[in-house]
Amino acid sequence: MQRALLVFTLCLPLAAKAQEEMGLDFSEAKTPPQFRPSVAFIGVTPDQAEEPLAARAKLLEAELLKLIKESESFGTVKTPLEAAQVSTTARKCLDFACLEALAEKLGVHRIVTCSLAKAGPGTVLTINGFDPTFNAVLPSSVESNDKQEKAKIGGFAGIAGKSQGDRDRDFVNKVRGPFNELLKKVATPLGTLSVDVIEQAAVTRLRGKELGTGSFEKALPAGNYELEVSMAEYQTFTTSVTVEPMKVAEVKVTLVARPVERVVEQVTEAPPAPEFYKRPGLYVALVGAVLMGVGFTFGGMAKSTENRAVDADHNGIIDITRTQANTARTQALLANVFVSVGAVAFAAGAIWAFIIPLIPTRAARAPAPATPAPGDPAEGSGFGFAVGAGGTF
Repeated sequence: MQRALLVFTLCLPLAAKAQEEMGLDFSEAKTPPQFRPSVAFIGVTPDQAEEPLAARAKLLEAELLKLIKESESFGTVKTPLEAAQVSTTARKCLDFACLEALAEKLGVHRIVTCSLAKAGPGTVLTINGFDPTFNAVLPSSVESNDKQEKAKIGGFAGIAGKSQGDRDRDFVNKVRGPFNELLKKVATPLGTLSVDVIEQAAVTRLRGKELGTGSFEKALPAGNYELEVSMAEYQTFTTSVTVEPMKVAEVKVTLVARPVERVVEQVTEAPPAPEFYKRPGLYVALVGAVLMGVGFTFGGMAKSTENRAVDADHNGIIDITRTQANTARTQALLANVFVSVGAVAFAAGAIWAFIIPLIPTRAARAPAPATPAPGDPAEGSGFGFAVGAGGTF
């Protein structure tokens, strides 16, 4: 046994030298910085506020946060204090949907949250990891050694138990392994989405939310995505893309112009004016009515003068002058002329406007001439002429 251990010890430097000379590296591959996901550590939440559970939760929270920051698998790390400033209910999120919404609100790719609960004389730490690459929350749990310690003390008299500080440190050491394992599971490297589009005002959206404008590159968790690229005057471009860890997924966007919609103006035809207003006889009748009105006015003026031409005092003196008497005669004459001419014009216009249109014309009354049948002996045979005269009065 000692001889084998001696041989192994001697071979270690030789193996290391050979590895160095051959350029071999058996250490775990590190994720390039551009593909490291961001993570938010929500903290360790105790199910009771009493000591010593609350004190153990604070100790674990500080140690686990240190492990996350020391890990080279993540980029940005948000602390429990930063998470609490963004969401006051962050520690209550445990299911996948809630953690997904919280990750979007915090602007991170991953979330790690822990809860500490009493389990008899000991405690159980439950670790929940959120990675959108998976469809469920990744759980892990670690139980303290307090139960075994109590059983040992109770079974063997004279054995002194460990102090609370020693038990807390033992629990922290026990948690480190499972916690690091969970960090590895949720540290899936990101991929890069590269969108190439000519129009730099085009907007790329993912699930209705803006992802970028124009041509851009963006780090995304591995998975399948449905993208929409839209811009005014262009049809929406849709495509499916698969983003793989530490790879670039390129999307070439081809925008097709929308067809120009020609606006056809509706031509509104004005309704034809009533035939009533297109009859000139109506206007003649109106002129006649006006002339009659003027004649009646002159007649009224002459009648007024006549009424004043009376010897009311029987002294042989009439109360009008000679000029007024002559004017009255002229007014009476004009009244007769205007009333007569107006009556004639009114009657003629009324007949022209309302009666004549009701009388069918000869063309409307005459039947259509019969077309002689081919071969009719009366067509084109013999000699003769006809004279006709007619008219409409």
